[in-house]
Amino acid sequence: MSEHNGAVRRFSKPSKILLIEPPNNLTVGFNATVVVEPLGLEYLAAAVKDLAEVRIYDMRVDPAPLSQVMEEYQPDLVGIKEGYTVDVDAVQDVAQQVKRAAPDVPVVVGGHHVTLRPTDAFVPSVDAIVCGDGEVPFGQLVKRLQQDGRLDCTADVIFQSADGSFDESNVKFVKKSALKEFDSSLMNERPVPARHLVDHYRGSYFFLYHESPYSIETARGCIYRCNFCSVHEFHRGQFRVQGNDKTLEELARLPKNAWVNVVDDLAIQELPAAVKKLYPAGFDPMANLADDVAEMNLGHRYWMQVRADNVVRNPEKFEKWARAGLDTVLIGLESFEQSDLDSVSKGTKTGDNERAIEVLHDLGIRIWGGVIIFQHWLERNFENLKHKVLELGIEFPQFTIMTPLPGTGQWNQTQDLLVTKEARFFDFCHSVLPTKLNPVAFYEEYASVWRTVGAGGLDRAKRMLSEVSATRSSVMQFLKQYKTLGDIDTYRRGIELLEGTQGRMVGSTAVTK
Repeated sequence: MSEHNGAVRRFSKPSKILLIEPPNNLTVGFNATVVVEPLGLEYLAAAVKDLAEVRIYDMRVDPAPLSQVMEEYQPDLVGIKEGYTVDVDAVQDVAQQVKRAAPDVPVVVGGHHVTLRPTDAFVPSVDAIVCGDGEVPFGQLVKRLQQDGRLDCTADVIFQSADGSFDESNVKFVKKSALKEFDSSLMNERPVPARHLVDHYRGSYFFLYHESPYSIETARGCIYRCNFCSVHEFHRGQFRVQGNDKTLEELARLPKNAWVNVVDDLAIQELPAAVKKLYPAGFDPMANLADDVAEMNLGHRYWMQVRADNVVRNPEKFEKWARAGLDTVLIGLESFEQSDLDSVSKGTKTGDNERAIEVLHDLGIRIWGGVIIFQHWLERNFENLKHKVLELGIEFPQFTIMTPLPGTGQWNQTQDLLVTKEARFFDFCHSVLPTKLNPVAFYEEYASVWRTVGAGGLDRAKRMLSEVSATRSSVMQFLKQYKTLGDIDTYRRGIELLEGTQGRMVGSTAVTK
């Protein structure tokens, strides 16, 4: 039972914790082609497993209604993940449902988006917000609740006061730094993810057309400063990598012949000059890890995120990883036009993109190529993109419309130009900024890019079916996404949004929510 005593709110001491992955309401885009285990919640569960009983409820795949789960499990504390901007409305709705079912149970929200924009969770149904990496502050929050039922004395936690306002005094501003740690003690000391809590969901998870994938995280943060990316903002510029021994131990725990999604935002990274001095001459931990993984002969196929210029500078390292099982890489190509690359502070050249694709294809590694569609584009820009994607043979092109995310340089530069701040439009498939082309023409060009790459026909489907972790149903579902993305009707609400705001633009300011 919660009590209000002055500015202090007290709750019952938790013995049962429910961690919730909110529902995915998107029908197209990244969240519709990849639904993997909630690794962040698995880390949280592991961090408090000795303090309380924990259950993970994945609303993306679990058919049971939340009211039923609340009634059957009777949790004393509920945590909800808010990782993406498009999750804002869903998280608020879930929090309200929890409070309707159990008004006195504290609701705690945490994750990537809410850390950068906590005001999106300043609603009556949310009692506290965990900022940053959650394992330590969430564990401290649980301990504090068990000691005296209070939420107001935990570092990196914003709490709702008795008057309904939110107190941010326990969250200290951390100045950005260029810290780079390999074999990081902080990373090595993390608990082993509590994967067993989602084993019953495993058959519902997929990655592209691979069924029952696993996810691991070996690094957090990024050493680069692209102005559209929120990763280095969330981690305050820091980059930490766990030791190879810990990574090898984690991989050995996974079933053999699994599809493994490495969620690091920067994988197969290079050692900065200052860090190289800490190792023997010529030693590279990522190359050494590849050798060890290959020797283990686990049969895994890996997906990783890498940079094009890193590939160009280190082809021998990627050759080692190809032997170790690297199957597909996501490269943030961003654009094949140098002016666009420069505008987002990518720090690469268009030649890096093309050379990297050539190197990886020579090694038998496939490309998930991330390309940004810019609002200033005209028909010729879209035509150039189609030509490049087909010419370079990019197996899995991903076309995302430039979307400023809260906390990024792009957001700071363009928030006064936004045509909306409604979270549902921040799915990277709808433009939240005015376009140079008229709305219908812009979205028709966008849809035509997807139609050009198409599903690849029967031959492509046959190749997919021959791969590990693929089934007929998973391949058909994946190919169906291309048809949806190539249909102009998919973007009808985006067209209506732009058409409805064009006439109301005044100077450089757009009408927002």
